[in-house]
Amino acid sequence: AVEAAIGDSVDTPAQSSQRGTAKRVGFTTISPSELYKQSLEACGWGELCEFLSEYASTRLGQEQCRSLELPTGGSFESDLLLDETEAAIAMESYHGVSLDFGGIMSAEVRRALLKAEKYASLGGDELAATMAFIGSATRLAKTVEGVRENGAPPPQLSPLRLIVSGMVTHPEVAEKIRACVDDQGGFKDGASPELRRARSQRASAEGKLRRALQGGNGTVTTHQGRLVLAVTPPVPQGALVVGVAAGGALVLIEPPGVVTLNGELAQTIEAEETAIDAIRRRLTGDIAGAVVDLALCLDLVTRLDVIAARGRQAAAFNACRPKFVIPPSAGGPSTSWGVGGSMDEEQTAAEAAEAARAAEEASMFPTLGPGGGTAVGGVATAADDDDDSSGAAATVKYRAYKGEGELLVELAGLRQPVLAAQAVRAQAVARRAAAAKASTSKKKRAKDGGGDDDYDDELLLGGRRARGDRDGSESYGDQSPRVRGPVPVDVFVPLHTRAVVITGPNTGGKTAAMKAVGLASLMARAGLFIPAEVANLPWFDAVLVDIGDSQDLMQSLSTFSARLAKQRAILSAANPRSLVLMDEVGTGTSPMEGSAIGGALLEQLAGVGFGGGSGVQHSAGLTLATTHHGELKALKYEHPGGIFENAAVEFDEVALAPTYRLLWGVPGRSRALQIAERFGLEAEVVADARAALGERRVTLEETISALETARRGADEDIAAAQGLLLEVNRTVPRVTVAAARVHAAEEAADVRIAAGVARLAREHRAALAAVVRDAARESAREKRASTMKSGAMDFATAAASAAAAEAEAKDLAAWAALNPAVKPAPTPGWVPNVGENVVITSTGMSGRVTVVSGTLVTVQAGPMAIKVNASDTELDTAVPKTKAPPAKARSMAGTQAAKRMDALLGGHRGVGAGGRKDSRAPVSSTNYGEYNYGFDDEDGDDDTPTLGDTVRIKKSGVVGRVVDADDQVLTIQAGKNLL
Repeated sequence: AVEAAIGDSVDTPAQSSQRGTAKRVGFTTISPSELYKQSLEACGWGELCEFLSEYASTRLGQEQCRSLELPTGGSFESDLLLDETEAAIAMESYHGVSLDFGGIMSAEVRRALLKAEKYASLGGDELAATMAFIGSATRLAKTVEGVRENGAPPPQLSPLRLIVSGMVTHPEVAEKIRACVDDQGGFKDGASPELRRARSQRASAEGKLRRALQGGNGTVTTHQGRLVLAVTPPVPQGALVVGVAAGGALVLIEPPGVVTLNGELAQTIEAEETAIDAIRRRLTGDIAGAVVDLALCLDLVTRLDVIAARGRQAAAFNACRPKFVIPPSAGGPSTSWGVGGSMDEEQTAAEAAEAARAAEEASMFPTLGPGGGTAVGGVATAADDDDDSSGAAATVKYRAYKGEGELLVELAGLRQPVLAAQAVRAQAVARRAAAAKASTSKKKRAKDGGGDDDYDDELLLGGRRARGDRDGSESYGDQSPRVRGPVPVDVFVPLHTRAVVITGPNTGGKTAAMKAVGLASLMARAGLFIPAEVANLPWFDAVLVDIGDSQDLMQSLSTFSARLAKQRAILSAANPRSLVLMDEVGTGTSPMEGSAIGGALLEQLAGVGFGGGSGVQHSAGLTLATTHHGELKALKYEHPGGIFENAAVEFDEVALAPTYRLLWGVPGRSRALQIAERFGLEAEVVADARAALGERRVTLEETISALETARRGADEDIAAAQGLLLEVNRTVPRVTVAAARVHAAEEAADVRIAAGVARLAREHRAALAAVVRDAARESAREKRASTMKSGAMDFATAAASAAAAEAEAKDLAAWAALNPAVKPAPTPGWVPNVGENVVITSTGMSGRVTVVSGTLVTVQAGPMAIKVNASDTELDTAVPKTKAPPAKARSMAGTQAAKRMDALLGGHRGVGAGGRKDSRAPVSSTNYGEYNYGFDDEDGDDDTPTLGDTVRIKKSGVVGRVVDADDQVLTIQAGKNLL
């Protein structure tokens, strides 16, 4: 059927050479370039590029946006363009730095550079435009390079920094122009000495001439650069008539004495023009010397303008960045979908890209399957507010229905780009009108004396009052009207599918959805973000479109023959990297033959056709086709392996209207009878048509209807289950965290209770030990005092007392070993005394306190003297305290008992009877136990030195006064030294 319809489109080269140039009579051939042009026009690419140009700032940028080039280097080149778009979005939306192209008259600069390249003198306006361009380009480069994040250039702006790094602006040329030309293009007097002199002479000549003319009867005016008098006839004698004015009512004359002055003025004007020409030639030469760099700079600035336009359009669309999918090989030679490389390398890259995409989506949507795309901030259309399901949720719903995890095309929440652009433009117009109306209303209330307390700026509120708040607040009506955008559709093509047959009722949105896929492919290829929630699709090198009626009576082309010519061209141009869009395939002839031709075309494009025995396949990467032929719905079941897929536009049975949504996996119905009823066709006609269909057709329609109803019910159940799963996945982490916190709190409470009990036990044991030690010390002190007073102590008693004291000391040591005392908690404001052994808590070093100055303590830790705060120290319990040193016993009266007591206690000097000093006995220090100090005098009756006592240190012999006595350590003031 295909060969019979389209002639030799499937001929092999040998067959073509045999047939020569014979063609079917009247058959029109469409060239590939013309096919590409018609395909872009049919998709609406021109309208989308026109909308993109509205975001460009320069004229050259707008021209490039209107004729936006599509790269041919594969997905790698498109990814570079997408990186540039993402950098522009990050710079203006995230970093808040605008790409400012103000003051750049790109068209004038381009003309000036072309003239300067040929050394043609530039005019003042062209010189001023070049000067402004150089200044603006310099500021633009500094702006891009000056963006910093934490003191470093942001990595996401590297594409923009790479562009501006190649800009050589030559600011010295701008300075030379600025010295001679003002901003309006006029030449300054100081541009050259010749110009200054010529203008001075011209001013002098004009002054003389005006003074000479003021004496005449007439009005001074200018005629052909000469000052003349306009007089009414008759003309004075001797005057030179140079013209007439006001229809002959006035005569322009030069009095006899003015002719010479006018000649002098003409000479000064000519001298001024000569000086200006010299300046123009000089400045043109300066520009010509840098014309190569300036031309490159102009191209880079224009490129930046296009990049900024792409970013601003993405923000307006609330679009996401597309990601390219590498499809599986369809058999035969390996096909590269990107830049060169083997299929193994591409599969590895695809797996890595898929893993990265899954990780990114997992961080954004922990409960969803693999997805892609990251939305950017911007203005969302009104339809987004009414969408009841996100693109990611729709993706999960489709995958749950199909049981698949990989998709060839995944466009969730896709909005038709052209319709979305129209909605954004209409919304902007509506907002400006609402802002103007609100401003007028505010001025009117202010004029009437009303208050502004209840006034809300509708532009800032975004139309919240117009929609009406939930709290029942008043609405301002149409002050901020809403503009509905296109209904989002979900496009999910399985990985191994090569053709999708879309069916359904007329006006249901089949063609619009198909065009949206084509535009999404072109946008991704051109570096534009796609208005969708998720955008993953292959990189297509061409979009071949057969949409609309191509009837041409001038070329004797009927609708059917015109469609055949277009389809023949598509078959010839299709390749495994092409996207083919065919609307109403197989129409224009009888339904039986049309469905046969349509089925053969789709099989050829899907790569499963027989090719008429020629062995030539014209397979495309992906084909989307709409039809009303029911036979084409069966292609999915005739070819296993998922090569074909069905999709249908949804139809609301209650409202008898399409919902403009796509249902995947089920065939659709044309709904012609329901639509006829909706548009008021007579009921008798509809009933007769329904009867003519027959019972079998009605049963099939009812089966499909039941299947669609079940599908919608399953979708609702899946959506409800997905919502519950999302809620569970949100709740489980919170419950886990709460349980962990409760467990941690219980453990912390147990630890605190155990620590408190242990601390109390240790404190109680330490207190008991302290009481025992104090009681033993007090008992020994009382016993010693009693013995010294009675003087009845002998050696046997002293020995027994010493043995008892030694046994008691051993018992205390054993008690301390079995019950180690815990360091008491430091008392707030506690300061150690000089001589105490302490531990520095921050470093763990131990030493003895040598100096205390307020809360600052000096600790001698070995050879180092460390100054720390008293709060950073604690007593060193590891160093045993030395026993409190008793003072030397006082010498009693010269009795035998006193001498025995003195000998027993080890007196440090000889004492004669009656308490007199024995000058013959050598003076020796008291050797009482292990202590290293003794009394310097014999005043007082107590044997323990106290505050104010004067003592001498045995080791050094230094004598000082006791200023502090703490148990076993004395602080002695010896002169200026504190020991």
